[in-house]
Amino acid sequence: IPVLVSSLAKGAVHGSVVNSGIAGATVFIDTNGNGKLDAGEVSTQSDVNGRFVLPANAPSGTIFLEGGIDLATRQANTAILKAPVGATTVNLFTTLVLTMIDTGVAATEEQAQGLLFAALKLPQQVSLSAFDPIQAALHGDPSTQAAAVALETKMVEVANLVQVAQAALTAAQVDPAQAQNAALQAIAKSVGDSARTGIDLSQADTVARLVDGYHPN
Repeated sequence: IPVLVSSLAKGAVHGSVVNSGIAGATVFIDTNGNGKLDAGEVSTQSDVNGRFVLPANAPSGTIFLEGGIDLATRQANTAILKAPVGATTVNLFTTLVLTMIDTGVAATEEQAQGLLFAALKLPQQVSLSAFDPIQAALHGDPSTQAAAVALETKMVEVANLVQVAQAALTAAQVDPAQAQNAALQAIAKSVGDSARTGIDLSQADTVARLVDGYHPN
C-alpha cells in the first residue's frame, strides 16, 4: 500500500502519493461521515505523478483516497486510505489510527497514536496527521531524520502485512475493501493488546492469525 503524504502550502492542501504512487485516484473530504463520495463533497483526482490539491477553505471531514492506478505495478489500486479531520498528512498509519478509534481500541487520535508508537517501539512520537516523513528525512535535524526513517520502516512493514492478509482473504472470496478493513482491524486490536510488550508484525504467523480471525459481518 503506497504511503500518501500531503502538506499545507500557498492557500491549498497539496498532496502526493509517494513510494509507488497512485495516478487517477479519487481524493475527497467526507463531510457527512458515511465513507462515500457524495454530491456536493469536495473531491479531486491525483495527477499522472500521484499528486493532488484540495482547497484550503474546504469543509471539514475525514480525508479519503481510493481507486486509481498503482504506478509501480500498473495495476488498479484497491487500497483505501484516510486521515482525521484537519490532517495535512495521509498515510497507512493515519488510516490505522482511525481504525483503532472506530473499533474502540482507542478513544482519541492522541491515545491511538500513543498505543501505536508503543507497540511498534518507535523511538520518537510525532503527530502522524502532520508529520511528513519524506521531507523530514531529507531536511530535518538528525533526531527528526531518525524518527522519519524509523516511521517509514514500520509503515512499510505494516503495509506488507496488510497486502498479504488482504490477498489471502480476497482469495477466500472476501471483497478486497472488506479484506483490507479486516486486516486493519486485526492489526488495530494487536496494537492495543501489545502496547506494553511490543509487537513484531513481520512474524510469519501474524498473517495466519489475521486470516483465521476474520469474521464477516
